[in-house]
Amino acid sequence: MFIDSHCHLDFPEFAADRSLLLKQAQAVGVKAIIIPAVEQSRWGATQECAIQQQSVFFGLGVHPWFVHPHQDPEELHQALMNWSAENRWVAIGEIGLDAYKPNYPQQQAAFLAQLRAAGTLDKPVMIHCVKAQQDVLEALKTVQEEFPNLRGVIHGYGGSLEIAEQFIALGFTVGVGGLITRSKKLQRAVSNLPLSALLLETDAPAMPLKGEDGAIEADNTPLNIPRIFDHLVALRSEAPEVLAKTIFDNTRSLFDLPAL
Repeated sequence: MFIDSHCHLDFPEFAADRSLLLKQAQAVGVKAIIIPAVEQSRWGATQECAIQQQSVFFGLGVHPWFVHPHQDPEELHQALMNWSAENRWVAIGEIGLDAYKPNYPQQQAAFLAQLRAAGTLDKPVMIHCVKAQQDVLEALKTVQEEFPNLRGVIHGYGGSLEIAEQFIALGFTVGVGGLITRSKKLQRAVSNLPLSALLLETDAPAMPLKGEDGAIEADNTPLNIPRIFDHLVALRSEAPEVLAKTIFDNTRSLFDLPAL
């Protein structure tokens, strides 16, 4: 059994055939999906998408791309604190830092505010980190001084073994997605990291896989989780059934998911 720990199932790309896709995912062993929100204005829609299906859960947060120039970090913090949701709300996310975007100072303020909300609410975080590993590490260390319970996943990890080990030392896990099919650096990292620190994800519809012909595929859906898992199996020494069960349990534990 698998869990897609990061899939944007609420995006328009999936609107036409979402129910069919979920049935197909169940058929290939994907027993649960976690949807991270990206924009505050869509929190309600993200929640609504999740609660329509028993096997779908969600996170709430503001993705660094969508932190607007006049974002008030205190208002964002308070919005998370005030949000009323039933128990399908399992994380704060997608949040983080992306150094390629010009709103970086605003991202940093919003990131810290959302990390503190996660600490107060005792929810794990789903972190987007692009060319900002050291800043993310410093932010996590800072907030953990106040909230030692802060934990989560560095989603769609594509960095080095050495950086991953620094995140893991802080109690964080790393999300393994489609990059495993094309990144030698990531392959080295996931070959050597403790199994207890690994999750599976697709980041669908983003982060497509490399096909057998070497080309990057056009589409990505939760149906790719078994393929990502097969690539991981080829890199690890553990038996496939041990890998599958441990990663499944890692994900359930981090997000406090019910029995599936």
